Amino acid sequence: MPTTTISALVHLAAEDLGVITPGETLSAALLANGTTRLKDLYASWALEELMAVPLHMTSTAVIAGTTDYTFGIGGTLSSVGVAPIKITGWQSRSGNFKNGGVPISFAKFNEAVKDNLATSAQLVQYLAADSGGPYNNDTKLINVRIWPTPAASPGSLAIDYLSYADQIVDPLTLPAGWVAALRTNLALDWAPQFAREGGKVPEALAANALNRKLAIMQLNASILGLPMPQ
Repeated sequence: MPTTTISALVHLAAEDLGVITPGETLSAALLANGTTRLKDLYASWALEELMAVPLHMTSTAVIAGTTDYTFGIGGTLSSVGVAPIKITGWQSRSGNFKNGGVPISFAKFNEAVKDNLATSAQLVQYLAADSGGPYNNDTKLINVRIWPTPAASPGSLAIDYLSYADQIVDPLTLPAGWVAALRTNLALDWAPQFAREGGKVPEALAANALNRKLAIMQLNASILGLPMPQ
């Protein structure tokens, strides 16, 4: 993933606006103003379903005799530092043995296991997860159910998941395309303050800002299996 800093990104946006030339340094006041705008922009994207960031992975322990869990910050299966939007995959390990796959719906889970919930084992064979998501309910937790029931010495469970963009901190380690999208959208947000071209936003800048954000949304729509908004 490309890595940069908040200051470098703000300076690039200022260059796009012609506020400074390459190599020049913003005043402390302008840098602070741009930083605030960048953080506000990034936080606003956290409210958009299709502005998710790529996969995280967490390894956790299941509980002997327990089949139902909640996944997320503070859940019985805890995500690491960020609230999940969707579980995309899982892997169960016990010694030299492993099993894994993608989550299924609770309806498919119930059809698959039928009356076998009493069976116990060290490895997970089925994992069901809903799409409650952090911004779709008050708990910000995803419900998870596994089968077979974990044995007295269960194996570990690794979960891959997507999360929303919740905060922006240095250093910025962002997916491909995000630096360019943030740079042009920050410049677009900043443009009226400098009254460039009689207060009008340059058409090329507006087009670049829109197209770069749409590229991220289209990719995330395909990952999440969601339609693009009209």
